[in-house]
Amino acid sequence: MGIGLRIRQYLTGICVFVSAAVFTSNAVAYDFMPVDIVYYIIAGAACLVIVSELSNFISLKRLAEIAFVCILPAAFAFSSMYNNASHIRNDDAVFQGLFWLIYIPLLFIINCLLRAADSVSTLTIKDICGFIRRNIWIGAVLIIVILSRLIFMDTLQRWDAGEYYARFIKGIKYFSYSSFSDFLNNFTLCGHPTLAFSMVYMIGELAFPQQIKGVLIVNMVLTVIAVWCLYRIIMHVFCNSTPARAAVYAFIISFAPLFYGTFGYFNPDYALAVFAVIALYGYVYELPVITGFACLLCIYTKETGLVIVAGLTMGIFTDHLLRNPGCRGIVSIFKDMKLYFMLAAVISYRFYTKAIGGLTNWSQTTESGTGIRWDNNGFNCLGINEAHIITKLKQQFILNFNWILAALITAGIIYAAVMIIRKNSNAYKDSHANKDAETGNKGDMLKLCGVFGILAAFTAFSCLYITAAMARYNVVGDIMLYVLGLACLDMMISNAAMYIPSAGIAVMLIAQCFYTVDPLTVAAFGGVDTGSGKMVYVGIEDGDRYYGDYLIYNTQYLWIDRVMDKLLADSDYDGTQDIILFNDYGGSQIAGNDPLYYYNWDKRLKKRVFYSNENTVKMSYIVGDILADNMKLQSRAIVVFIPYMHNDEEKQCTG
Repeated sequence: MGIGLRIRQYLTGICVFVSAAVFTSNAVAYDFMPVDIVYYIIAGAACLVIVSELSNFISLKRLAEIAFVCILPAAFAFSSMYNNASHIRNDDAVFQGLFWLIYIPLLFIINCLLRAADSVSTLTIKDICGFIRRNIWIGAVLIIVILSRLIFMDTLQRWDAGEYYARFIKGIKYFSYSSFSDFLNNFTLCGHPTLAFSMVYMIGELAFPQQIKGVLIVNMVLTVIAVWCLYRIIMHVFCNSTPARAAVYAFIISFAPLFYGTFGYFNPDYALAVFAVIALYGYVYELPVITGFACLLCIYTKETGLVIVAGLTMGIFTDHLLRNPGCRGIVSIFKDMKLYFMLAAVISYRFYTKAIGGLTNWSQTTESGTGIRWDNNGFNCLGINEAHIITKLKQQFILNFNWILAALITAGIIYAAVMIIRKNSNAYKDSHANKDAETGNKGDMLKLCGVFGILAAFTAFSCLYITAAMARYNVVGDIMLYVLGLACLDMMISNAAMYIPSAGIAVMLIAQCFYTVDPLTVAAFGGVDTGSGKMVYVGIEDGDRYYGDYLIYNTQYLWIDRVMDKLLADSDYDGTQDIILFNDYGGSQIAGNDPLYYYNWDKRLKKRVFYSNENTVKMSYIVGDILADNMKLQSRAIVVFIPYMHNDEEKQCTG
């Protein structure tokens, strides 16, 4: 490490300090007093020296972890000041908070880039070409991942996603950046601990307010990160992985119907799955800072984040004990820095519970209350409810061709057991002495303990926690199931023949992303009358269906909004007509979710939207079942019939 690097670090740091100070003061309209200038110069210089010297002291790998973590607070502060300056109070506390949130993280990021540039200064063209050649397959997959999701960038939010988005918009509107309690009050969406979730998605929402594409751009970035992490996990863990094979497996997971189908649906479960994948990546590659940070994101996205952390912890314990039986395994557990960072993330939740006065503020219904209790016949509680358990197991292991992954895992366990028995025979040892070296079997399969731990903990909690049995809660479980199933496929077929079943699985999954083509899904769940095509209801069949989030298991539910927008456009809707629906207790939400929010009708674009401008009119609707003689109606009306609502058009129109 030469003096040249230090000079570059300090010069760059000074530039960052001046830029951050000017940008922040302009955004907040903050007027510096002479004493403020002295304070910021001294404090800024101290931070510059500490961060620069610390960056030279720790390894580049650890510095890269810290730099990755620093991206979030820096992006949050920058987006807030650039896009939301009018909501930021002009006082010293707010200025200081935003300034340090930009300046210190940027110092770490810049120092990491300088160290990295210094370490690769001897790279040749051959090295660069080799890097491109190794990553060309995953590069192609990431391009497909992005292009295949662009069609959802203006998806109208409905049902729970609409409620989350409406509350998120409201939180941004009233958030003043003045205190943590202010942040807490505005961003515990629907009672969940969605603090990290909100912080991440505010970056995009502030850039494109109330247009949904802002939060979906964030979703796109998170999805790309998740697929890349899955690819790297596969490369490290699967026993026969090559860049091409790993890219194929990552491609298959990216088109898991539930993972693909909830991309455009604003909800914490999707983000939770991505953060779980990042935590898994940190565990596989021994990155304690990233592991702890991702666990923190999980915990402050939804309560089930604690379950994911618990499952990963169990997986890490198992990993250590299998690698080092006996006391050595216990000693290695205590030496594992990842566990300490994860523990710190969990301990932080204690301060959250103290702030809100309990474990959680979330409740599915007003009657069920909050907190944790045991009641087999209750709701929003722990218990053994046969109907709920059966439904959750069907969702996890049958829905959307998941039965194929479950079958692969079963076959893989049998195959592994047979191979272990065979390997214990002397004849096998003699004939296969050098085979592992020849075939390149190199995967660290014990790292699958973390995957299995998350899947086991998440599935057990899903079965025992009695709440609305929605499939979209299972995104985390689906991804872990896919990783385990594909690991078994890779283990059983080590040659190029693997591409044949992989291609078949990929084709079926892509079709299932858009249409319900899985025969076992149709057989396991009740059908939904769409007028054309197959669709299923994934909730508990208790005779009282709510056609909301229970229709979300791929992207097929989007036909509802496409048809509604077309219906209103073809009827020349302009806000002066009444919209009347019969039997609308199943969640059509044609005009919004009364009374939480209403959509607006964009007369120019001919579609329903959240935002309002000179081209929009506010929407409302009337439930035809409660029409009264004295009700004031418009001179014209649009009467909407939805097949699965079991409407009798002739009866409703005549009588």
